[in-house]
Amino acid sequence: MAFLLFALLNPLNDVSTSTVDPPQFADGALVYTEESLNTQKKLYPDLAGLELKSPDSRTVFNQVLSLARGQDGWSVTAVDNEKMHLEAVATTKLLHFKDDIAIDVRPSSDGSVVHMRSRSRVGKSDLGANERRIKNFFDNLSTSILAK
Repeated sequence: MAFLLFALLNPLNDVSTSTVDPPQFADGALVYTEESLNTQKKLYPDLAGLELKSPDSRTVFNQVLSLARGQDGWSVTAVDNEKMHLEAVATTKLLHFKDDIAIDVRPSSDGSVVHMRSRSRVGKSDLGANERRIKNFFDNLSTSILAK
């Protein structure tokens, strides 16, 4: 109940694991305002990209793509294999709201970092839905990578 009240008082409907260089959408949606950045830091101070030491970035991207295609309610709408970037639309079950998703796999010095952005098309507050979507996807990705 306290989180719900906090989320209503601190509206946010666009959440990213990278507030410095968030994954971009093809529609050129604006990057966060300073107000949105501050709200995200208050709501989700620990939200960050998923760092993976192995396998290589290309393999990670292929797993991200496969997992995204298999997500219930998701439709992958764009894939750039060269940039290791994908976009998808998630449709909520109850009210059929459409939320946009962008995922980048970025090589790092010791593996890869997966960054994800999720934004609601409707409303000023998502009541935590986008943050939960990112965490659930990262949990599923970690599990699928460990299973290989």
